[in-house]
Amino acid sequence: MYIVSTKKGLICVPVDGAGSDIASGAILMPGVTEAGSTSDNYGTAILGTTAAANSIGVLVAIHDYSEVGDSETYSGTAHVWGEVDPFYPGCLVAAEYDTTDTMAIASMQSTTQVRVTSIEDHLSGGWLYVYSGTGVGQLLYIIYDDATDLFLKSAPTTALVAADSALVKIPPLFHPLLKLSSDGTKIGTDAAAGSWTARIVRNQFKYDGQEGWIDLDPGLHHNLQLDGKHPMFRSIVVPANVLTAPIA
Repeated sequence: MYIVSTKKGLICVPVDGAGSDIASGAILMPGVTEAGSTSDNYGTAILGTTAAANSIGVLVAIHDYSEVGDSETYSGTAHVWGEVDPFYPGCLVAAEYDTTDTMAIASMQSTTQVRVTSIEDHLSGGWLYVYSGTGVGQLLYIIYDDATDLFLKSAPTTALVAADSALVKIPPLFHPLLKLSSDGTKIGTDAAAGSWTARIVRNQFKYDGQEGWIDLDPGLHHNLQLDGKHPMFRSIVVPANVLTAPIA
């Protein structure tokens, strides 16, 4: 991830990776553990969890544990500083989708009616990308959902197949809940709603042969065939629960 709209400068914070690297572009949040031991991370910045509550911002360069170690609260022996591009109210963040993180189709009710077990509600206006399996590479627009099925604008060129076609979910504009990837750098896909609070303001993609990012448009891009073109997808989002404007 990276911030695309702020004029604020970078800040330095002590980072605790709990014995592991933290990738460049990962969301950081305040540490929450006070255990009276070396596992303490209170007073440091840690990798954002699924909700990334009170998130600080985006780590600029990798926190390489093998090279620099971790900040140590309990013993006070080390402050390992990392540069962070901070979140401020109203800042815009570019977050790509992890296209290897997918959800399965439970059944096809028709060529335009996709059933996904435990699918979240309010996906009308969103998109599905077929990452693998039957129909791979197809980009499909969701015209309606009823919290059980996703209804497509029209039948895709290649019909999807339950338990075979693996889908990436791109929620619609203004959607408020997203899934963070495990490394905190991208948006992932689950059938259920994510728990990171951020509002989508633009959905975009690019692929081989295109210059720059293109806003997704159902009149132009539904049923686009992208197999072999290495598409990338991203949302421009406004993070909601940030350190400089916490929800609680």
